[in-house]
Order: sequence, then C-alpha cells, then structure tokens
Amino acid sequence: MKKVGFILIFLMIFSNPIMKAQDPNAPVWGVYASGVGERLKNCMDPCWVTYTVALTTNPRVVENLGYGTMGAISTNITWREATALLRRYGRYFDDEPDGTYKCSPCELTIAQGSWHGWGSMTVNGSGNSFTGTYSDTYVKPQKGKIRLYKENGKWIGTWEEPAIGRKGIFYNVSISQDGKTISGYYDTTQDGGKGNWHKGKQFTWRYSGS
Repeated sequence: MKKVGFILIFLMIFSNPIMKAQDPNAPVWGVYASGVGERLKNCMDPCWVTYTVALTTNPRVVENLGYGTMGAISTNITWREATALLRRYGRYFDDEPDGTYKCSPCELTIAQGSWHGWGSMTVNGSGNSFTGTYSDTYVKPQKGKIRLYKENGKWIGTWEEPAIGRKGIFYNVSISQDGKTISGYYDTTQDGGKGNWHKGKQFTWRYSGS
C-alpha cells in the first residue's frame, strides 16, 4: 500500500504541468531584454540594456512584452541555453551585441596605439571616453588633440589645434566592433584665423599598429 501510495504521489508531482514548466531541461525558458533609463528600442544605448532569464509563461514577462517594456531575445530554450545567452550578452559578462536592442558592446575597447587618418595619430582610453593626438596640423610639429566620449547613448567629441586656436566638434561617430576603425562627421567651430571652415565633413581613422 505504501509503495502504491508513493508511486501515485510521484506521478502526481511529475505529471503536474507547473512542475514540468520549471524543469531546467525543458524548452520552456527565454531570455528577455529590458531598457534601463529609456524605453526599449532597436540599437539603443548598449549600457542601458539588461537581460533576464524567465519562463516563457511568466505572467509578468507576458505582460511586459505586451507593453513593449521587454523584448524577447530567444524563447523555447532550456535553462542552460538561456543562462549561456545571458552570459554572452550581459554587460558584466561577455558584453556581446544581441543584434536587435544592443548593437554594440557597452564597454567598447578601442585599439590602443598608432592610428592614421589625420596624419599620424594616437588614440588611448577605455570605456566611454578616449583621447588622442593627430599630426595633420597648420603648425608643425605641434600636434592637434582629439577627444571622443559618449553622451546620451551617442558618440560625440571635440578636436583642436592649440597652436593657433583652431577647433571643432565630432558627431554621428561610429566605432567598429573590433575597435580598429572610427568614422563620423566633424565641423569647424573656430578657424584659428585660417578661414578653413568645415561643416558636415566626413572622416575615417584606422588603426595602424601598436
């Protein structure tokens, strides 16, 4: 009788759909993205995207998907698969882009050392702020200075030639995922008496080695 009772209890527990849903080996899990600081949207600030592992039937997840405050990255996978993706995309793990909401790493690393574009260049720094120098200036061998930083999820910056007081700004800046190409646009905001004004001029810099 005890044996029969045990079998019945065992069957009741493991045939329960809720218990099945929580089985880590069952393909009932998903990875979901959420926005922090702004509403979730495509290619938003990568530092504002967080990830959650949850059951696909979780009422709160279903509700947030309907509101657009969460987005599905991958669903109907096992717990192991879901946590692997969490480590892959999470900011404090591998920090890889998910291809939808996070289109670049949060902690972007630019190749350190020598660059070329505005003559011979150097670029140094990490995270969301970089500085450097360039040789293509009006007064040689005086070098110009550059600074790139992230503001409101976008890369912008400044440049200047201190020797003559010439300066300007960078905008619509993009950095390749391997950190070896930087491109964007720049304006001249102060011409240093040279009369060489630029507005919406495109630039591309490339890493040339250490």
